This record gives sequence, structure tokens and C-alpha cells, in this order.
Amino acid sequence: GSDKSYTLKGIINGKMALTKFQKNEEELSDKEIEKMILKLKENVLTLNAKEESSIFEGSKEYPVVEAVESGISEVPTKKKIAMLKEMEKYAYNYDERIELVPYCQYVEEKSSTKIVNSKGLNLSKSSEICGFVLGAVAGESKENPNKQNGMKVEITDKFSELKPKEIAKKACKKAIDMLGAEPIESGAYPVILEKA
Repeated sequence: GSDKSYTLKGIINGKMALTKFQKNEEELSDKEIEKMILKLKENVLTLNAKEESSIFEGSKEYPVVEAVESGISEVPTKKKIAMLKEMEKYAYNYDERIELVPYCQYVEEKSSTKIVNSKGLNLSKSSEICGFVLGAVAGESKENPNKQNGMKVEITDKFSELKPKEIAKKACKKAIDMLGAEPIESGAYPVILEKA
């Protein structure tokens, strides 16, 4: 689905208020716009600030934001599903101690933002991201209650940069590396932090 969120800000008698409206797919109807304006007026009545507000006219110039072509629209859904199945299979075959892959997910998001005001400001930008998430559970044996979890999330703005097997490998390795881990007494210890 596609969600659209609208925020309307306005100044009435020197006081600024805002109202928000969210809906799926379609554009705002004239009736919904009227409702937002009425709600804005109601919100102004609840304000007790004495300072007068103003609307920012905008800067003289803004840097050009280049849209990144992620490539997610060109990849068929069937291929994305096949990649998920490949990731899951790779995880199970990575090591016999991987007992479960509780989740193996693909995510993608397209977003666009537009800012318009009565002073002539009119800016917009769009972005696309995609990624894979895989979780793995490792155990020394099916009977041994000591289980460890590993998870890897990879998000990028270019589909071609995603490496499903590498993501699965990292999640499995994290789970296996934790096997045999035990709590230790509280204290100050030197540590090495793994780069995410």
C-alpha cells in the first residue's frame, strides 16, 4: 500500500498552528482540505502563546538533490522472492548447527516529500531504499537447550548492491559465534567491538 501524510500550517491572528491528515493512495478531496482548514482554525483557538509567528520565506538557493535510481522497480517480484528462498536455503546449509531461520525478509520503500508555502517556497525530493533482513538460530544439538540468535540487516539505495548470501552468512556466523557464551561477573573489562 501507499500512505500519504499531509501537514498544514497556518497563521491566524498572528498565531501559528498545524494539523495533520493521513490517507491511503488517493489525493486529498476538496472536502478533506476544508476539514483540515477548519481543524487548523480550531487548533489556533487552543493556543495561548503571546509571541507572533511568521512564515519562513525560504533561502535564496538550495543544493540540487539528485535522485538515486535504486532499480527496485525493474526487478520482478518473483526474483525478489527467489532471492529470499536462496538466502534461507543458504542459511540452513551454512552450518549443521543452524536449526532455524525464523525470519527472512525483503523490504523496500519509496518516499517523496514536498514543501510548499504561500511565500513561494516549492521544494521536493524523492528517495528509494531496499534491503534484506535474516535471523538465524544456532544450537549445539537439537536436544541442547542452549540456543543463540544472530541477525543481519542490510539496507541500501541500490538494489544491485544487495548480497543475499553474504547477509545470510553474517547472521549465521553471529549465532554460531555466540554458542557456549556464558554470563560473567560484573566488572570493567577491555572489549573489542565488531564493526556493524
